[in-house]
Amino acid sequence: MLASSSNQSSRLHAALNRIGFYSSKQTEHSEALPLPPATVETLFQIHRCLITSIPYENLSVYFPPAWYVPGQVVAADGLPEPPIRVDIDSVFNKLVEQKRGGFCLELNTLYSWILTTLGYSVTTHLCKMVMGITEQDPAAHDIAKHIILLVTVPGTLERYCCDIGLSDLTALNPLGFYQGAEAPINAGKKSPVGQRLLAWS
Repeated sequence: MLASSSNQSSRLHAALNRIGFYSSKQTEHSEALPLPPATVETLFQIHRCLITSIPYENLSVYFPPAWYVPGQVVAADGLPEPPIRVDIDSVFNKLVEQKRGGFCLELNTLYSWILTTLGYSVTTHLCKMVMGITEQDPAAHDIAKHIILLVTVPGTLERYCCDIGLSDLTALNPLGFYQGAEAPINAGKKSPVGQRLLAWS
């Protein structure tokens, strides 16, 4: 978790500045501005700002950070530590302070923190990509290696499936979490929330 609650507001303003949420005129004095309300409109704006300002990238695999020691063992599970950390302090430093990009777990971790800090109810769920296959395909039962966010807007029953970590397949807007919902992705395609997603959730 990020240090102290007194720091939360300034860090949140820094994150919103990083993703271009404020206009160029507002950026200089953004800390004096009230934080945006946790509404559907704010959710859609933050989603679009994130996907247009922070790139999907995994360069840390090829150019490890200074703290990384190849083969170092993580005491908790005995597995070698990857050159990427997904705790919010590390993610904030990399994506906001260093102005880097990240991969799915990093991007959605920052997204979740921004929304939670603003007052949305956010739950994180493990999932996997199952494009062009059926439930009977062995690949459909591989280990889940991706995460999505289910977001509830305060004071409403509206729930959205939010994911900014699918590279060029990322939906341009949050997806309403109900059967038949669609959101645009690149090249005029649409990303559906279908019966299978609802059945497996």
